[in-house]
Amino acid sequence: MIEILFKAEVRGSDRRAFLEFIEWDARVAEDEERESGTLCFDYFEDPHDSNVFFVYEAYRDEVAFDAHKRNAPFKRWESHIKPNILTEFQILFERVEAVPSSTTLAPHDEATLKSLNERFVVLEQQRDAEAKAWFNTILSDHLIFRRADGSMVDKQAFLKSLDNPNRFLTRHMEDAHIIALGDRALVFLVVRTTEGDGAVNRYRNIRLFSKQPNTWMLQRWYNYELIHREWQSSDQVQLSYLWDEYKYRHGLCWQAVYKVTAAVFFLAGLPYVQPELTNNLGWFVLAPAILGTVFAVFGVYVVNNELKLFSYAKVAHNKLRKQFIKSVVKNDEISGRITEDLNPDNARRTLFDIYVHVLLIMVCILSAGNALFLGISRGLVYCLFCF
Repeated sequence: MIEILFKAEVRGSDRRAFLEFIEWDARVAEDEERESGTLCFDYFEDPHDSNVFFVYEAYRDEVAFDAHKRNAPFKRWESHIKPNILTEFQILFERVEAVPSSTTLAPHDEATLKSLNERFVVLEQQRDAEAKAWFNTILSDHLIFRRADGSMVDKQAFLKSLDNPNRFLTRHMEDAHIIALGDRALVFLVVRTTEGDGAVNRYRNIRLFSKQPNTWMLQRWYNYELIHREWQSSDQVQLSYLWDEYKYRHGLCWQAVYKVTAAVFFLAGLPYVQPELTNNLGWFVLAPAILGTVFAVFGVYVVNNELKLFSYAKVAHNKLRKQFIKSVVKNDEISGRITEDLNPDNARRTLFDIYVHVLLIMVCILSAGNALFLGISRGLVYCLFCF
């Protein structure tokens, strides 16, 4: 993966031209390059200077980055925007390492910022009165927070969101880098989360802090889901394998049902094929019907065991499928409608399982009813013959 974060300062008279360009660049990246590996292209404004912007780009690999550079926006960036509109251009983060800045943070400030961001993760997970009080002191009144879903919220909206149910079981901070910007600092980190179904997500966080007399205050907060980190080619191979296993187990269950049903009906129908022959067999005519009933009951056990094995494949496949759907469909409500909420407890109670059990129970009942009918009819014939 390639990540680039840079600072761009523009002339006041060219600010509108820069915004029009960067928005066009972002649209091209979103609409035309998504399939070739452009994962993210976004920007946010410096709260202290409306002519300063931070631009963040992420690409799946070198091929994707090269595809971006061949497009019209990049060519215009190199030929016109950088030489004619920008007064300052500074790469802050490139590839996977921070680029040394012209200023450095005091060791105390660096330790404070690291501790501060670790506390962000803990208290955002905690979500109680203590967390709200702490965030109220550390967040700027003019905070702009860009969530992973693309929505923009302010300080009050973020504090209010802490009252919402927490969909994550855990949050952990990873890969933190601190970039000095004079009396401010950019913190570049990843937050790893775990959901109730075991799904793991990673979110790139870019936080712009401003130093105050007694603390650091967060002014800008940018969040973006690193889908590609959790959805590698190995996941695609595994999903493909699980889908093959899913189809195999599904087909195996139906085959077992068909075979049991066919065998039971064959045995049940034998006494009716040659009435003259069956009349001479006496009570032995009940043997195929009874055998069919026993086979039907045994079939329930066999198919039930196949359904149990199928449930394991269903849960494993559904878990990866949910991760993939969420990586493609950003709307949680829509992705929730597409995916099932399967777990080891309810995987045995799907409609497929219910249909199979109902069918097999009906086969058992019909087979037993047939044996009972033959027994009664044979008994009546025997009684009439005796009298």
